[in-house]
Amino acid sequence: MHLLGELADATWLRLEDLLKDLDEPDKERQAFIDDTRQFFEQRLSTYRDKRKELENSIEKLNEQMYQLFDKLQLPRTKYDNNQMTLIEKRKTINEKIDELTNMVLERDRKLIQLRQIVYIKAKLTENMHINIDEISSTNEAYSILSDLTSKLKKLKGDIQVLLDKIYSLNPDITLNNSTAAKSFLSLNDENELSWLNDNNPLTGRSLYTELLHDYEHLQEKLLTEVVHLRTELGQKEPLLSCDLKEELVNLRLRKRYLSLLSNFPHNLTPNSSLDEIRQTYEQLTASSRAQAREKLKRLWDQLDVPNDQRITPKTADNEDDYLSMNDEIHRLETYVESIRPLLTKIQKREWYKREMIEFEKHAADPARLRGSSTQLLKEERFRKELSREFPKLTDDLRFMVAEWEESIGKKIIYGGESYLETMNKEKLSVDFELLHLRLLTKCQVLVQGKSDQKISTENNNQSTSSTILSHHLTSALPSPISPLPPSISPLPQSISPLPPSPINKSSTSRIPTINSATTNRKLHKQT
Repeated sequence: MHLLGELADATWLRLEDLLKDLDEPDKERQAFIDDTRQFFEQRLSTYRDKRKELENSIEKLNEQMYQLFDKLQLPRTKYDNNQMTLIEKRKTINEKIDELTNMVLERDRKLIQLRQIVYIKAKLTENMHINIDEISSTNEAYSILSDLTSKLKKLKGDIQVLLDKIYSLNPDITLNNSTAAKSFLSLNDENELSWLNDNNPLTGRSLYTELLHDYEHLQEKLLTEVVHLRTELGQKEPLLSCDLKEELVNLRLRKRYLSLLSNFPHNLTPNSSLDEIRQTYEQLTASSRAQAREKLKRLWDQLDVPNDQRITPKTADNEDDYLSMNDEIHRLETYVESIRPLLTKIQKREWYKREMIEFEKHAADPARLRGSSTQLLKEERFRKELSREFPKLTDDLRFMVAEWEESIGKKIIYGGESYLETMNKEKLSVDFELLHLRLLTKCQVLVQGKSDQKISTENNNQSTSSTILSHHLTSALPSPISPLPPSISPLPQSISPLPPSPINKSSTSRIPTINSATTNRKLHKQT
């Protein structure tokens, strides 16, 4: 305002100076004042309009900002600071609106995600009365989601209990929806939708209904078998209610024991207890249990089962359970027969492994270098056979075992663990992988050393020594390393005589050689 006053004073003085020579200074002076007033009024009007427009804009922005606050359920923030200009206030409000808008967008994205999760869980639990389009806030979505999660958890528990009941009645049963039931129990937010797509039109509730139907059908089937066995064995219905599965197991055991005892004299009656039947059976089948133990041992030996896994089933009286032993024998015989071609190769490979270890021990004995070299030649033949047969046998087995396991869906167990894993461990083990290579290297060094020693000896002996050595090698018999399996040809027991080594007469003859020309000259000189 001070600058504006100075400008007005200077302008007025200049005007007075210019108007003093005119005829009508007052009229011109008034015209100037009117023009100046009109100019300022126009400018002020323009500024008032701009200010009013800015104030209206701020008011609208405030309203928009308040709506966003309300939409986000946040307390309103007002910007009435008089120290801020209208431009600064508008800028601040716009920044706040942008911030709130981003929050709304993020909330909407979260709400969309929550609606989708609510829809999936509602479908799993068959709560299809929920309209996800009516869910307007994340708080409401979280509330509905919490309720559905609780229902889904309870449904999983009910299905688990039902599965336990089914498998308790029949552990070997194959259910149509067993895979779907097991995967349903491990559901989470990430795989629920894929489960619905993979098992469409099945839902969690319909899965429970079908499993319940399977359980009831299984109960009816077992009850029918129980009634039939009661009639067949002359048993009355228990006075006290008992577990259906327990009664069925007892009736099956009773029938099996009595069937096996049909060829033995006994005084058992239909009223005899199961314990009496079992004790009578164990007394009359003592020799059969001994035979079963021997048979079980032979099967364990074929599969090289470790001692800690050779567990003989026992009865409540700590006696060998003949029935369980027979079941195990039948299982092992079926298994051995199913892998017979593979088992032969596995046993052959295991024999090679044992021979490799024995060969390693024998090759480290320096006493073998003394005397006959037949043993060294025998080791050389074993080395060649081992280097040729063992890698090929391992590769063939790896392919055949993997192919068998893929087609059958089970693992080949030998030595108490998966044989494919055994070969994989051996492949990764540096010590095992290089074992036969170390043996081969030792054989080569030892054979070469023995040959050099033999040649040196021959060069210092008479010409007849080669014949004696040849005769000695021909008559010598090699000592076997260990028995070979029938499928492997034994090492040769005789070695063809070595050809006599050429003898250097100049180094072995004791008679000096005389030059004939020199001798004649000496004789002629004497005469």
